[in-house]
Amino acid sequence: MNPIPLLNPINSSRNVRKKAAKQNVCFYKRKLFYPMNELMNNPWLNLAYTPASATWNLICFPFAGGSAEYFLPWRALLNDVALYPIQLPGRSARWQEQAHSTIDGLLEEMMPILIPLIQAKPYVLFGHSMGGYIAYMVAKKLKDLGLKEPDCLVLSAVPAPMHWNNSKKISTLSQEEFSLFFEQLGGFDPELLKHKSFMDFQMSLLRQDVRLCEHCHTKETSRLNCPILAISATDDPHVQPEHMQAWEQLSTVKFTHEIMSGDHFYLTKKKDTLTRVIKQQVNQEVGT
Repeated sequence: MNPIPLLNPINSSRNVRKKAAKQNVCFYKRKLFYPMNELMNNPWLNLAYTPASATWNLICFPFAGGSAEYFLPWRALLNDVALYPIQLPGRSARWQEQAHSTIDGLLEEMMPILIPLIQAKPYVLFGHSMGGYIAYMVAKKLKDLGLKEPDCLVLSAVPAPMHWNNSKKISTLSQEEFSLFFEQLGGFDPELLKHKSFMDFQMSLLRQDVRLCEHCHTKETSRLNCPILAISATDDPHVQPEHMQAWEQLSTVKFTHEIMSGDHFYLTKKKDTLTRVIKQQVNQEVGT
C-alpha cells in the first residue's frame, strides 16, 4: 500500500504507531501517511499527471514567481512518466495562502506530501532557478532523514552552493530596482507588464520567493549519493556555465552537464529538448 499524508497532525501515541505499522503506513514527524490515491486532491499536487504506463515519477519545482501550471505542456512530452508539478503556497489556486520565505518552513509543510511519491516509484527531482534551490534542499533533507535519495537530481539555471552569493540581497532592493532586475531577467509576457494590479501581486510574490532563495544560501551543503544533471543556457546573464559545472563536487555518484542555447528562461522554448534530455538521463539510471 503506497502511503500519503493527512494534512493535519494526528495522535502519534505508541499504540497508534504500532497499529499503523501493522497497516503498512508510515510517519513523518507527527503526520500519518495513507494510500496514494487520496493524495491527488491535495492542493500541492492538484495538477499531477499520472498515466497508468508511468514507470517513474518526475517532481518539478517552479522558478521564483512561477506556478505548477508552467509544467502543464510537459504532459504531452512525458506520456510514460508520472508528472508531479508542485503548487507552492501563494500562487495560482493557492494565491490567498502565505508564500514561504524560509526553506525550513517550506520543507516542514511539504515533506509529508513528497515522501509518498518517492516511495511509490523511481523518482527524479527537477528544479529551475529557485526551483533548483528547493530541489537540492529536498534531496539534502531526504538524505538527512535516511530516506531514498532521488534516482537523479536535475538542476536548471541555478549555481552550485559554493557560488551562492550571500552578500547580494536582492530582496532588499527598492521596488524600482527589484522590478527592473526581473524585467531584465526575462520570463514576463510584455503585455502583463502593463497591468499594475497583476504586477504588484507578482512582485510581492517574487520578493517572498527571493527571500526563500536567500535563506537557502545560509544553509549548510553536503554531497548527495545520487546522479546530478546540471543544465545551463548559453546566454543566461545571471548563471555562468562554470557555476553549474561546480555541482560536480556535490555528487558522489555521477555528474552530467548539458548546455542549451537560450537565456535564463531557455526552457520555455526548449521544453521538447529539455524533457528529452531528462528522459535519456533517467533511462540510463533506472533502466526504463
